[in-house]
Amino acid sequence: GSVTKVPYTGPSIFDHPSATGTLYDWLFVAMTSLLLHGNAWGYITGRDGYGYPTGIEWIPPEDVAVVDDETQPWNPLRAQIYAYGRLMDRSELFHVKAFSLAGRTEGVSPLRAFALTVLSGLEAQRYGTSWYQSGGFPPGTFQNQELEIDADQAEQIREMLTSAMRRRQPLVGSCGSATTST
Repeated sequence: GSVTKVPYTGPSIFDHPSATGTLYDWLFVAMTSLLLHGNAWGYITGRDGYGYPTGIEWIPPEDVAVVDDETQPWNPLRAQIYAYGRLMDRSELFHVKAFSLAGRTEGVSPLRAFALTVLSGLEAQRYGTSWYQSGGFPPGTFQNQELEIDADQAEQIREMLTSAMRRRQPLVGSCGSATTST
């Protein structure tokens, strides 16, 4: 025998997703939340017989706070989610992330994701430039084992050493007992 396929004609989230506005308005609010904040948080107002949402009212992302569990900050399932200051049950919420990060409950916006990518590249470039400007040598320690110096004298020595490293010149001091080590 052949199997007769019957299309599902029950309620859908796209029939009447919100008590106010049109489907376009509802989708626009979700997209704006995702693009500007990285998250779209919704309060589920209805479910079908299978448990799927039939109504979701979007919550402004700035009114949602995620508090990670201090004992397991890497575990998003342990995070507590507050909407308008009220602790929410996760079964009440619908959450969509723009960009997901491992171990994080909240997503990041496309602008934030771009900024993180650019920032990591700039930091690597800055580190490389600084490395070569100092002659390719990492900062070392300057040890004085014979004389007692105060904080002002220590700062003067640090400035002399830093300045000499930036100019790629050897440091010449007046005390022969001071040594450098890397």
